[in-house]
Amino acid sequence: MNRKIQVHYDRLQAGKESLFRQLQPCSEDQLRWKPTGNQWSVLQVLDHLHFAESGSLNYCKKKLLAGDQMPGASLFNSVRMEVYDIILYSRIKIKAPAVVISPSNERNLEEMKSLFDQTSDDLKAFLDEYPDEFLNKGIYKHPMAGRITLPAMVKFFNAHLIHHRHQINRLLHQQA
Repeated sequence: MNRKIQVHYDRLQAGKESLFRQLQPCSEDQLRWKPTGNQWSVLQVLDHLHFAESGSLNYCKKKLLAGDQMPGASLFNSVRMEVYDIILYSRIKIKAPAVVISPSNERNLEEMKSLFDQTSDDLKAFLDEYPDEFLNKGIYKHPMAGRITLPAMVKFFNAHLIHHRHQINRLLHQQA
């Protein structure tokens, strides 16, 4: 795995492990609790995070088949992604892009952890095999920033996790 990607991947994995350790003592009721009908529960947030990461990975696997034909990532999109990441790292609430579907509240924490672990393994395998000559290619099309590189996507995953961790903490605090 490229060292630039490895740093972001390691942070992402550490963040996921920390999140699941935090949630382990929570009851099923706490994890399924929704403040209002249209707001997400903790389990729905986890489902959304998993769906975003696994769906993005599947998209990249398909795009990699284009090889050299993949478009490059523009400086403009890179800057937009950096700004978006900064917003995600903050505690500012933002409206999800229109492409986001309503997540499930059906799986329990153990099932979500298993899904996260599988996706992490799949992501690591993809990153380990990703050709260095494609690192500047715009393999991922982010709904807000446009085409970005694979390192930028993995960095986004971490920012996305941190953003939703703030949301999870608010949900747990509201129940205290």
